[in-house]
Amino acid sequence: MDEVSIPDTNLQFEGAYPTRMLTLPTGQVLFSDSDSQLWVYTPDGLPNPALRPVINNVTYSGGGVFTITGKQLNGQSAGAAYGDDDQMDSN
Repeated sequence: MDEVSIPDTNLQFEGAYPTRMLTLPTGQVLFSDSDSQLWVYTPDGLPNPALRPVINNVTYSGGGVFTITGKQLNGQSAGAAYGDDDQMDSN
């Protein structure tokens, strides 16, 4: 795998605490820091299809309320954590 760097010029000046990583159902990793720009890392290879969620139905109940039904909706990973301040779970 080649080394990949994020072209975020502010990243070198920030501490670890504002950064967040989330493992997506596709096997990709979503990364953010205190900026509004999001970054996606795509690893080599294909994700294990058994780890992907299956969405059976999405219904809108009005007022901004959606209900989703399916299997494995919690995702494949607990993602990352920063102490007890932040948890980046897939669900």
